Amino acid sequence: MKMKELYKIIGADHQFLDSLILYKGVFVNESPLRIGAGRGAKLGQVDLPVLKDAKERPYIPGSSLKGVMRSTVEIMLRSENKVVCDVMMDKTCAFKVSFGVGLIEQYSTEENLQKEKIESLGKRLAYRFGSNKDITTLINKINEAKKELDRLKEVFKEELSPCLACKLFGNQALSSHVVVYNAYSEETVNTSTITRVAIDRFTNASLGKALFIAEFIPPYYSWNFSLRTYNLEGESLQLFNRLLELMRNQGIHVGSMQSAGFGLIKIKSLEQKEVVYKGGMLGE
Repeated sequence: MKMKELYKIIGADHQFLDSLILYKGVFVNESPLRIGAGRGAKLGQVDLPVLKDAKERPYIPGSSLKGVMRSTVEIMLRSENKVVCDVMMDKTCAFKVSFGVGLIEQYSTEENLQKEKIESLGKRLAYRFGSNKDITTLINKINEAKKELDRLKEVFKEELSPCLACKLFGNQALSSHVVVYNAYSEETVNTSTITRVAIDRFTNASLGKALFIAEFIPPYYSWNFSLRTYNLEGESLQLFNRLLELMRNQGIHVGSMQSAGFGLIKIKSLEQKEVVYKGGMLGE
């Protein structure tokens, strides 16, 4: 069980199931909504159609919702002066998780962390992820604490715990603790079109022959959505609940043309059911 505590500190606890929270709800697009599917392929089609499934039903991909949810969480954390990595450019959090997992695996098999192996693992992963973290100091701290679990846990918390955004939504070395499914409307969606002209970013004038027709979904359609979270607790769970509260009260923007007011969605109803795994049994 002591290894489980270390895995949980770095968020790499997917091999355990302590809690599962299921969410089902409805949100409404309170402004026009446009999630594009690329350019139309046939003559007579709109230039920029909305995304549809095989049955020609417009839908909102779970990946789009999850991406906006993550970026919103990052903004929330930065506004509180908390450290947040740039998951696409800064792989420090990915390094921390990979290094932590490697240390736990060594510790669990050998019951003794050898400095040479720690150093080799740290340098190899730092090179792989391009991390600029001070490896020497980190290795010394781990080497000093390796015989005492409590001290090792403190080093993991201080040095190897990823940012909260990565703990929730994952990174290159960590699976997400949040799963978001595609959202479909409760009713038949009738789309509309808008004719627009592209603007030259240097002259701020319209581009010649740059007229295009974009398809969009009018406001006030209701969308069924569902998501689930695994093993969220403490600060991570509190942060996720605050995100849902923001989505209910202020809403978030999803899709394209957001600067023109498109894509505002707000949660109208939400139900949740927590499933706890204890003693080999799942129970509510």
